[in-house]
Amino acid sequence: MPSAFQSHMQLPVSTTTANAILLLILRPKEDVRTRDTKDIQYVVFIEPHQARARNEPYLELPKGAFDASGNITGPLVEEMSQELSLKFRKEELINLTSLMIQKPHCRQDSRHPDAVIKPKYITPSKPVILCQKDIYRKEIKDLIGRCGDEAALNEKSGFRVLGYGNLWKAGKNNAEIMAAWAMYENLLSRGDLELQIREARIGVSIGSTK
Repeated sequence: MPSAFQSHMQLPVSTTTANAILLLILRPKEDVRTRDTKDIQYVVFIEPHQARARNEPYLELPKGAFDASGNITGPLVEEMSQELSLKFRKEELINLTSLMIQKPHCRQDSRHPDAVIKPKYITPSKPVILCQKDIYRKEIKDLIGRCGDEAALNEKSGFRVLGYGNLWKAGKNNAEIMAAWAMYENLLSRGDLELQIREARIGVSIGSTK
């Protein structure tokens, strides 16, 4: 299994098309040792202008493209950097789609009956990329407040920072979100993400001699 540090090498290169779905999870640094961390996790969503105008409960995940060096780029990535002060190192990116392709038995899990991933959503050309960031609780609260401001939502992309439980709820109306949730849940429950996340956090491959 490739390490998280190596995973950027498997990303499809595109300088024009937002061909990757970004599952950005925020966790309070103070609580990273908590056994069940999902209760304290937050996810960055986008609330489209059209959905807000119609008062519809519809969310999307940010999308980006990758350059030849494995760095994530694109308008939404730039907006997250400017508006939310969130930046991404390529070493932080974990290709969930690549892991699912390597472990096809993870596509169904009796413990998660809703986490059934349709084959059309497991495609290397449109990968689901996990980026899990540990930041201070105060910073998360600031982001929640900033993204919940109606004036801010009416500008640009309308970012939302919501509790992890909203990922599954949003997936009921968005098949891409449901696929991202299912991949994350399946891989996490089988223990296939723990090492990847630790490597991504420190930016090196554990056990590397370099």
